[in-house]
Amino acid sequence: MSLRTGGHYLWLNELYVHNQYRNKGIGRKLLLYVIHMAERENIKTIELETGVNNSITKHIYQSLGFYEIVSKRYGFSF
Repeated sequence: MSLRTGGHYLWLNELYVHNQYRNKGIGRKLLLYVIHMAERENIKTIELETGVNNSITKHIYQSLGFYEIVSKRYGFSF
């Protein structure tokens, strides 16, 4: 639940398509499935991240309506 987004949100941690199956539209179809599933479940926002130099992936995200947001990610490990 997020106060910023006004409801439940989905964090897409990882979406990976094996090298031999890339450039076949599989990543786009998987992401469309996630979008439709989230809408069906009344999820208000989907967030994900990608590498700053990953222009192909950024293009796919933006073509589906995703937009860049300013955020910082922090981690702690032992």
